[in-house]
Amino acid sequence: MKSLEEIISYFPNFSNATFTASDFNVGTLKELAASPRAVPVTLGTVALALLSWKYLFSTTDGIPEAKGSIPVVGAAVGFGSNPRKFLEEQRRKLGEVFRVNLLAIKPIFILDPKERDRLYKTSERVVSFEEALADAGFDLLQGPPEAQDPAWNKVGMGTISRGFMRNEKLDEYSPTITNSVDTFAEHWISLSEKDGSIDIFYQASRTVITLGMKVMLGEEVSPFATPMNNLFTRLTLSTPQFAAKWGDVFVHKYQEMERHLTNPNSSIFKTKWYPPYRRVLETRDWVASTIREEVFRRLDDDGNIKEEFKGRTDYLQMVLNEKGTKWKELYPYHILGALLGAHTNTAGHLAWTLAHTYANPTHLHAVRSENGSVEYLDAMIKEVGRMYTATMFMRKVLQDVDVSGHHIKSGSLISITNIVGNYDEKYYVNPYSFDPNRYLNPTDPSLTKSPHHVQFGVGHHRCLGEKFAWVLLRIVVKNIVDRYDFEIVGGGTRRSNGKGVELTGPDWSMLTGTYWADQRIGVRVSKRI
Repeated sequence: MKSLEEIISYFPNFSNATFTASDFNVGTLKELAASPRAVPVTLGTVALALLSWKYLFSTTDGIPEAKGSIPVVGAAVGFGSNPRKFLEEQRRKLGEVFRVNLLAIKPIFILDPKERDRLYKTSERVVSFEEALADAGFDLLQGPPEAQDPAWNKVGMGTISRGFMRNEKLDEYSPTITNSVDTFAEHWISLSEKDGSIDIFYQASRTVITLGMKVMLGEEVSPFATPMNNLFTRLTLSTPQFAAKWGDVFVHKYQEMERHLTNPNSSIFKTKWYPPYRRVLETRDWVASTIREEVFRRLDDDGNIKEEFKGRTDYLQMVLNEKGTKWKELYPYHILGALLGAHTNTAGHLAWTLAHTYANPTHLHAVRSENGSVEYLDAMIKEVGRMYTATMFMRKVLQDVDVSGHHIKSGSLISITNIVGNYDEKYYVNPYSFDPNRYLNPTDPSLTKSPHHVQFGVGHHRCLGEKFAWVLLRIVVKNIVDRYDFEIVGGGTRRSNGKGVELTGPDWSMLTGTYWADQRIGVRVSKRI
């Protein structure tokens, strides 16, 4: 066992050196910075944690605490290397409820499926999603503190529900999504011919961001417009359309913002003097400013909504028509938050669904054979949700609760992740195998409704974008599969029987959203003959 002094001796450059948590997973600290796959943590963060009484000692509230092979940082190291495996091991040792010291936070993981289900159905006043987001730094998506309005938060949640859960709005969005599919696919073909293949996860991310913007800001948001950055062009177009002005620059900036926002370091010190947090603010403000231009493009000089826009069906116009201009300065941040919710899980979900469909001839034939019904495609999407579910599912306890014989105090952070239950052999036969047929078994129709499979939350904590995600995934995957061929040329190995490809595994280091792959899955796209 390494002493604390020996551990600290491996941190010579606190200011700018970077390593990954799984670099500790080798039993010694000699291979520092060897693995690119684990949770990124700065040396400065670890140094601060090591020097903090808060993290050096266990919390004395009776909740068992996970331990690692290295003092202080061991649990964070094990979790960062492979959270599912780490949580399974700790569950065998400690039971269904235990705390994990992740350095920046010390969440209590609740793995019992029935207790998780109960907490999902518990009021936001008792276990809060919004408060957990705020603790993680996501409250900055509501705009600068001086611009925030608590009254808008509740109103905004209502507009999200009406804009993305009502069938009539989803019916309005569907043609926008359908009409965009060929544009993306033809672009992928062009990239395949130029570069040999596309990165399916990057392109899925790009697709979801653009479709989200088209649905939220309007049909004319073109996914591949060239940015009009010269002064003459801007002066000659009095109201340049959003994508025509910013083009792919917006997609890249958004991805940069999300990367900074989901970095565990970013929320440690919420001040612009702290570089990781400052980068979040800078990218947030850039993205929000571009959306703001679109908001104000729809208003006249007196601040009233222009008549020419009132008949549009995009989400922004719905908000303007319903709520007017009282909160117009907050609308850009509202759209930004909605886009984050639409992208974080859906991008990875789309990539895995496409990859698994084309990796197995049986899956491909089944999806292509469906005409009208998408039962098999739905089963594919459900199985992706089971195998690559997000890790954390954080909530903040606002009122004391009792869980599996443990008293959890107000102020505690809890995780109601189903990452372990989704691989539990008590519920799933061969849980490490991708098998959509498990959801087509008529003898077990409740398989995806029972507590051990919570894909989009339930009760008070149901995802408000669930229906929209399903619509997007069904339309994009079905249209791509029916009209295009994919050849997987990277990120997998050919099966011994020559039928299909065994895909690489997930990148367990991702703490937010559906896992991406642990290596590039390259795909060569062509038009189906």
